[in-house]
Amino acid sequence: MKKKLYIKVCGNSKEENILTVKNTEPDLMGFVFPKDTPRHTLLRELRDTIHEIPERTRKVGVFENEPILNLKKLVILCDLHLAQLNGGEDLEYCQELTQKSDFGVIKVFNVDDDFDFSVTKEFEEVVHFFLFDTKSDTPSGSGKKFNWDKLNEYTGELSFFLAGGIGPDDVEDIKNLKHDKFIGISVNSSFETEPGIKDVEKVDAFIKELRK
Repeated sequence: MKKKLYIKVCGNSKEENILTVKNTEPDLMGFVFPKDTPRHTLLRELRDTIHEIPERTRKVGVFENEPILNLKKLVILCDLHLAQLNGGEDLEYCQELTQKSDFGVIKVFNVDDDFDFSVTKEFEEVVHFFLFDTKSDTPSGSGKKFNWDKLNEYTGELSFFLAGGIGPDDVEDIKNLKHDKFIGISVNSSFETEPGIKDVEKVDAFIKELRK
């Protein structure tokens, strides 16, 4: 039986575009809450739009060191299913966040050639998934891939998503990526016409190719 690959389209920030992206039926859609990014989610404009996303598509809030009470309020306001932690949040933060929470938590690690996957181990009991992204000096990411062979060094127990510069030409490489804990990908800038605006035809074609 073919293993399901979960596809997340992240960085959605404009109402009309969100409503068309949802029709491509991604497994997850991501909304960026930090304000220092061009893909920032303006809550007063997009809250109702986010609620229009059908239940089959999981809604993910992307946060960076957000005060926990505020993060939980945003999860409730936007009916989010998962919180993605992009800010290097420590173990204590993750423990407090997941305590008595009914939403999932994705912990992001920024990977380069020197990354040591052993740092993920202590988080296995306090979050639900990992996401491995390319290490970057900019908050909005580099739009580049790290060496995926590096993933062979990950021997942890938690399933992970892969991100960082994934584009339309990566379909076969993704299909050929064999790791027991690899469950999904997150795409963003390689599918944009401008920051926060997705090329819906590209997204649709990519999703269909991956699901073949």
